[in-house]
Amino acid sequence: MGFHKNEFRKPGTLDRKTQNLENVLRKKEQELKAGGNSINITDREYEAEGNWMEEFLLNSPSPVLRVEKEGIILYANKAGRALIEAWESGIGEKAPVEIRKKVRKAALQKKSEYMEFEAGEKTYSATFTPSADGKYTILQASDATFSKQAEKKLSLKLSLVDRHQEALSQVAELALKTPDIRNLLNESLTLIAATLDVEYCKILRLLPDGNFLFETGIGWKIEDIGKVIKRDAASTAGYTVLSKKPIQIEELNRKGYIDGTGLKGYQEIKSGISVLIGSVEKPYGVLAVHSTKKEKFTKEDAYFLNGIASLISLAFERNEVESTLRNKVHFLEALLDTIPAPIFYKDREGVYRGCNELFARMILGSSKEKVTGCFIDELPEVVPADLGNVYKRMDRQLLQRGGSQVYESRVVCSDGITRQFLFNKAVYRSLNGTVEGLVGVMLDITGRKHTEESLLKSEERYRLAAEQTGQLIYEFDLRNGTVEWAGAVTELTGYSYNEMQDFSYYDWLEHIHPEERRKVQQEFKKCWNTGEKFNEQFRFRRKDGSYFCVENKGVYLRDEEGCVCKALGVMKDITEIKISSEKLKESEELYR
Repeated sequence: MGFHKNEFRKPGTLDRKTQNLENVLRKKEQELKAGGNSINITDREYEAEGNWMEEFLLNSPSPVLRVEKEGIILYANKAGRALIEAWESGIGEKAPVEIRKKVRKAALQKKSEYMEFEAGEKTYSATFTPSADGKYTILQASDATFSKQAEKKLSLKLSLVDRHQEALSQVAELALKTPDIRNLLNESLTLIAATLDVEYCKILRLLPDGNFLFETGIGWKIEDIGKVIKRDAASTAGYTVLSKKPIQIEELNRKGYIDGTGLKGYQEIKSGISVLIGSVEKPYGVLAVHSTKKEKFTKEDAYFLNGIASLISLAFERNEVESTLRNKVHFLEALLDTIPAPIFYKDREGVYRGCNELFARMILGSSKEKVTGCFIDELPEVVPADLGNVYKRMDRQLLQRGGSQVYESRVVCSDGITRQFLFNKAVYRSLNGTVEGLVGVMLDITGRKHTEESLLKSEERYRLAAEQTGQLIYEFDLRNGTVEWAGAVTELTGYSYNEMQDFSYYDWLEHIHPEERRKVQQEFKKCWNTGEKFNEQFRFRRKDGSYFCVENKGVYLRDEEGCVCKALGVMKDITEIKISSEKLKESEELYR
């Protein structure tokens, strides 16, 4: 027999007779506290009190006892007799020690006390009400067995829910921290087995052909993991995939279900439950647990497994997304390394966040891993301070303005050679539009620069040669009628260089002597059609209106489609030759 000393709770509303009795006793207590030596209660009141008491004691459906201050049981109604029998006591005998202590306390303090105690298989909630003179106490008890059992069941259920919640939180934490999906599955199955007190857990992955792959498990033989289970044998798993509800299986040993899936030696398994991982539209597989005990899994267990399956499904989706992102990153890195130009990207603080192999090797003489995470100031041995300041200033301007930036700059490469590069840079932004950094592509234009310089020198030499030899060089763009002139422009035509640049093809024709203009046009047209070089002599008008004799030689150029697009020619002053020739003819004629 056990008593709960400190588990006191005030019972619900007492019945009317009990309340009346307490009112009378409370009145007596108040008169005692008033300091009177005697209590002014009439015999009629005592008689009324006694009648109420007698009627109350006899008719109460709950155990009612009158216990003397020293713990002697003076009276018990019918329900109370069953109680004292459970105590193995009787009328005139002492109540249990805990009851006697509570009776004595109520009598001494002259106020009601409360307690819960067990008697036999029942639990009671009792009120101890002392008499006015403190000589005895009325014990009224109510059967609280049902409510205590309900509280116990609720406590067990809450404890179970707490265990489920703790396991769910641990799996959620693992899903966030564990990069290896296989470790996540094994850890999750271990937690499931410990939480549900089962011996077997497994995950079956759905294959494209409808069969199932034994992905991993706890309690199963190592050689079973990795087996393919045919969909006909795994009918329960297939049904779980098609249904949104957990599937509970009982008496597996009778049906031979486990053996039918190709997993031998598990006759001790008696029951199980399976839930879907993923969704009906996009299923990943099935989470199943099995027990060697004949037990029916509760709906709380099903909710718990569904929660675990949801977390695993989210982990699969995250792993798939991360795998896709990793593949894209690897592809982009390979793509950058394939581009034959140095490429780099920095964050807003100027820290290198990545580059291709050519930038690291050719520009900085290092590896991509060593470059990543460095400031340009941390690479003084490969980037001179003056160039580093130029790069930082241009980067700041770009980050402040946004957009893109193109400029040329010399670069001291890792081999010690200074080369000329064309920088093409642009900012990159986050999804909300904030500038996060910049990306740059460097084009080596050292060869082009040398070519341009050589071309300029060659053009200068040719111009000087043309001027000194008295030649006029032109290039007609026949598509837009523009002309470019070079050579002895002013010496031959009297026009300035800028004035000649405004000449069009038709202006050039207008300066040919009218007597020879038509012939020149016809010759041009013939060479246009045949592709032959042209060679004509005609008179060309100067700025002052005078004419000089010209020998015009040139060729037509064709575009990719075979159409004539330009005419290149050289005009040479042959006036003196003409005059000499005419004089020679006159002399020959005179001589003849």
